[in-house]
Amino acid sequence: MFDVMKDQFKIAYQERTNVSIFDKKSFLRLDIKVADKKREQDVLNNAIKERILGKELYVASLEYVLIGKIIYMGFIDDIPNSELLEYQDIVDFLTLFHANREKINLAFIKKKIKETGLETTLNRLLKITF
Repeated sequence: MFDVMKDQFKIAYQERTNVSIFDKKSFLRLDIKVADKKREQDVLNNAIKERILGKELYVASLEYVLIGKIIYMGFIDDIPNSELLEYQDIVDFLTLFHANREKINLAFIKKKIKETGLETTLNRLLKITF
């Protein structure tokens, strides 16, 4: 059973932003993003059908999740190396990337990130080891 607040959902839809929906019976949280940009439509067109808690849902591929995290971070050039791991988005990216390294299509990620102009962010993230 998901905890959905209709007003929050309507506002997110009207403002073309996102809304989080929490499952009352588990730790799951669904982040729903209104897709109104070409890049977002690309994610939807390439979504993977998964069965979660008995329901079929379309979810972004791991590559698109990682790409989305980079886009959300933006440029990280001004963050000192000593502070990089203090940012949860960076830790999330690194955790997902390294836990799934063998499955990830890095060439695809590099191609898509080049389209956004965030190659320096991706390259810096790929150099971080922990």
